[in-house]
Amino acid sequence: MVLKKRSILSLCILISLILLISGCIKHQDNTTSFGITLPVNSEDIVFEYEGIWPFGIQGGDHPHGHPGIDFQAREGSPIFAVDDGIIDNMDKMVGEYKEQSITLKPDNYKEHIIHYTGSMNDIQVKEGDRVKRGDIIAYYRIWIEFQDSKERVGHIHFEFHEKTNSQGGALCGYDFMTEEAKLELDELFIKATYDNKEQYPLICNSCPEGGCY
Repeated sequence: MVLKKRSILSLCILISLILLISGCIKHQDNTTSFGITLPVNSEDIVFEYEGIWPFGIQGGDHPHGHPGIDFQAREGSPIFAVDDGIIDNMDKMVGEYKEQSITLKPDNYKEHIIHYTGSMNDIQVKEGDRVKRGDIIAYYRIWIEFQDSKERVGHIHFEFHEKTNSQGGALCGYDFMTEEAKLELDELFIKATYDNKEQYPLICNSCPEGGCY
């Protein structure tokens, strides 16, 4: 009888360990409301540089308006699928830093696509894979360059896009987030230190005529 109880106890401990390990491998998705989540954990976002670069800013590489939201994170931070869906396209971009691009077709937004572009390595998915919201798709990789006497730091460019409009079809991903994710991003955004913050004070700034691209 004692041996039987010990066996049951050992089995319970083993199951608990498996569940714990599983929780470490995948992002714990505790959100219950409809929408997408943040592509990185809020505690992994760093503010040594901009931290977060919002949607709609005109300038730099985006004279027609920044078509996404940029996040800077700690080296090795996991990057997550923000919705259930299919990995539709992957591409390693040319250039010194070999930035990676991943496209997700979300289940809950059939007429849209989600682009991740930038400082990623150790990619965990391939084209055609089905992912769940909270699955790790890659890890954050830091790079820094000097351009015009200023430091330029790698980031994750996160873009929510109309499927049928390749230019000017970018939408602010914040508007499609869960209420929990919006609250997280609101708190984080207060710490952002990007240029032109007075001119572009919002997470979702207005695009010029023709849309952001």
